Formats: sequence, structure tokens, C-alpha cells
Amino acid sequence: MRRLLIVSLVVLAIGPANAETTNFLPHVQMSVEKYVRPAMANFNETAEELPSAVATVCSDPTPEKLTEFSNKFSDVVSAFGAVSFLAYGPMLEDDRLKRLAFLPDPRGIAQRQINRFKASSDYQTITAPALTEKSVALQGLTALELIAFSKTTEPILGQGEHSEDCSYAQAIADNIANISRELVTSWSDPAGYTKTLLAVGQNNPVHRTEQEAMETVFNALPTALTILKDQHVLPVIAKGKQKSRPRRLPFSRSANGIRFMTANIAGIRDALTAMDLEPSLPEDYKWLPGTAVFELDNAIDLAGKVGQPVRNHFEANNGFETFTTLTLTLTSINLTVGEEIAAALNLSAGFNALDGD
Repeated sequence: MRRLLIVSLVVLAIGPANAETTNFLPHVQMSVEKYVRPAMANFNETAEELPSAVATVCSDPTPEKLTEFSNKFSDVVSAFGAVSFLAYGPMLEDDRLKRLAFLPDPRGIAQRQINRFKASSDYQTITAPALTEKSVALQGLTALELIAFSKTTEPILGQGEHSEDCSYAQAIADNIANISRELVTSWSDPAGYTKTLLAVGQNNPVHRTEQEAMETVFNALPTALTILKDQHVLPVIAKGKQKSRPRRLPFSRSANGIRFMTANIAGIRDALTAMDLEPSLPEDYKWLPGTAVFELDNAIDLAGKVGQPVRNHFEANNGFETFTTLTLTLTSINLTVGEEIAAALNLSAGFNALDGD
């Protein structure tokens, strides 16, 4: 009730005039320069090492090489978690987000498609270019996880019968590296999507005003928080403690469930910080971004208490209770970001990736 009252008061106090007088473009530009481009570059740099990691473990699947591959996969998952919530512009073009990770997948679509693909004649000769013509569920990190790790989280790629998966794994790794390269190129091109964000006006087919550009960038954060809660955390605990399913957490099969989630939360925090919203907030509401950052840090600490792999530590480390509290924390953060800060800046909720509009 207190939060809803604050939101209402902010809207009444500030009103539409705030949107007309606020210069949003510096915030959009800072988001791009201080967070999006560096995070995309880091994802690309990390992803570029995945093909060689696959090639190495497939040629020499010793315990040491399997561990090295597993560590490299973890690095890529973390780097992806830091950019996966930037679900607009280049990330959505050419279905890149789904091609990088087919999430959520509660019905096991990817596994069924992989099983059918394994029975095909081109399974052991597939290449990255050919893979791009197939289902998005077969192309990314979630598919690679299914063939490279056992249900008990051990890396198995290249060992015994799993050597038959190497061509497919190589195609996936090459595909991920290619997509990461495309993302960097798209965000680096001054005539590309950055121009679409910053060169607002009547000739811009996407963003006619500064506020529209700001809403595209800003609304990715509350959308990401909603996805985290509704699609990642709640499916683990929704049916109660006795029926909790830590396997439903994305990337739990490779022991990267908590790692991916905390990278996602840290990315949201750092993206919010990069926008530097305080100068544009009314004096009485400049505390809101700092509060959101504090709560996001708490969420990271909270998630880290469960331990990796989450499948093995969930019950012993009070995972159900921790995830229940995390749900409440994410809800609170979303109110701070998606309602209070948005209202203080007079930003509209606008398009939501969850709506399917």
C-alpha cells in the first residue's frame, strides 16, 4: 500500500510536464556506452573461446579437458546472463535471443527436437551455417548443455558414445560465437541501432521522441525482473516445498543455475547504474535508484546461499525458503524500478516482452 501511494503521489506531483522537460537522451547514451557495449563485448570475447574449448575436449576428453570445457561453458553462461535481459533491438533481430538460449522450456521441447535430430542423416556433419536454418531450440547454449552435460551435472562431451555429439556441439559453439559477434557489430555501428535510439524524430520509424527511446531501454529492466521471478524462480517452488523442482532453474543441468541468475541480476543492477538517473529525478525521489541497487545486491547474496550445483544443494541449503524470499525480493525491486522510478520519470510501461504484443 505504501508503494502504491508513493507511485500515485509521484504521478500527481510530476505529471506529464516532466516528460516534456526531461532530457532522456543522455541516459540512453550512457546506458549504451557504459553498459550495453561493454557487456556485449565481454559476451563476444568469452563466446569466441567456446569453439576451441569444444574442439579440444572432443579431441581429448580427459577429465582435465572436460573440466576446462565445463569452466569455459560456465564463463559463457555468465556473460550471456549479463546481456540476455537486453531484449530489444539487436538482441531480438533475427531471433538472436531464442537462438542463444531457448528459455523457458518447461515442456522439454529442445530435448525432443535434439532426439529427433540425432536420428537424422546430417547430425554428425552439421555445421554452424546449416544449423541457423533449423529450429531455434537446437541452436544455442541450452541445446549445448543438453548434449554436453549429464543429468547429474557432469561434463560428458566427447566421451564414449557422446563423441557422436561433437559435430553438433561444434556447430552450436560456432553459432553462439557468430551471434555474439553480430551483437557487437550491431551495437558498435554508429549508423546501426544506436542511431535508432539516439536520432529520435519524425523520420525515425521506431522512436519519435526521447521518451520513447528511454522507455525502450528502461523497460527492459522491469521486464527482466518479471521474467526472473515468474519464469525462473517460481517454477522451482510453485507447488510447495515437497514438490520443489530445482531442475527447472535455467542452466541447472550444467551446475550454472545460480551463476546465470546472479549474472542476470548483476547485469540489471549495472545497467540501472549506468543510466545515472538521479539528476533527472525530483529531489524527493533521487534515493530510488540507490535503493534498487541495494535490493539487487541483496538478491544476489540471497541466491548465492543455495550453492552450486543447485540440484544437489537445494534441500540441504534451505533452497525452498531462500527462493521464496527471493521471490518477495524480486517483487519489491520490481515495484521500486517498474513503478516508483518509472512514475517519478513519467515513463510509460509501454511494450512488454512478456505480453507477446
